[in-house]
Amino acid sequence: MNSITFRLLQVFKQVVESGSITGASAKLSLSQPTVSLQLKKLSEIYDMTLLETHHGTINLTAAGKAVYQSAIAILQTQSELDAHIMALKGQSKGSFKLAVVTTAKYLIPKILKPFCLEHPGINIQVKVGNSQQLLDRVKQQQDDMYILSDVPDFSDIDVHAFMQNKLHVVAPTDFTGPNHCHLSALQEHKFLVREQGSSTHKALQNYCIQNNISLSNIMLIESN
Repeated sequence: MNSITFRLLQVFKQVVESGSITGASAKLSLSQPTVSLQLKKLSEIYDMTLLETHHGTINLTAAGKAVYQSAIAILQTQSELDAHIMALKGQSKGSFKLAVVTTAKYLIPKILKPFCLEHPGINIQVKVGNSQQLLDRVKQQQDDMYILSDVPDFSDIDVHAFMQNKLHVVAPTDFTGPNHCHLSALQEHKFLVREQGSSTHKALQNYCIQNNISLSNIMLIESN
C-alpha cells in the first residue's frame, strides 16, 4: 500500500485550485501524466473517488473535500515548520501568500518593499481579485494574509484595520453638471461601476438603498 506524502497532497491541492490537471501541471512544472498518476495513487490509498469530472469541470466528492481541507492544514503546518526552522538557523526563507482586493493592488508595492528588503529570502506571491473571490479563498485557507475592504463574518480569523478607503464619484472633463453635489442629483447620468462581488459595488449599492437613489443607467467593469 502506498503512503501519503506531502507531494501527493500538494498535487491534489493544486489540481483542485487550478480546476484542471493541465493547470496544475503547469503550476507544478510536472507532466500531465505525472499529475494524473499522483491523483490515482491518492485515490487508491483511500480506496475512494476524490474527484469527478462533469463537462470538463472538476468537482470534489465528499471524500475529496475532506482530503482537500486536510491537505490545506497539513501543507500550511509544513510551511510554518520550515519557516520556523530556518528562523532558528538565522535564515529567512520560505513563501508568503498574500491575496488582496483590486483596489489594494496599488498599495502593495509600497507596503511590501520594506518587508522584501528585510527578508530577501522570502518568496512572496500576490493574488488579486474582488471581495467575493477573496472570501472564497479565505474559506479554503489558500493564503497567509488578506487585504479586504469589508470585514468577513468569520470567527476564526484575526482582523486589523489599517487604512481608510474613501470612495468618490468622478466625472469626465466635459461634464457640465453640478459639482460637489449629492449623488441623487446625478442619478439620471450614466455610471461606470465595479462588478457585483466587489466591495465598491456593494458600498455603492448600500448607499443608494439608504438614500433612496436609483441608478438605472449603469455599465459594469471588472477592474478599476
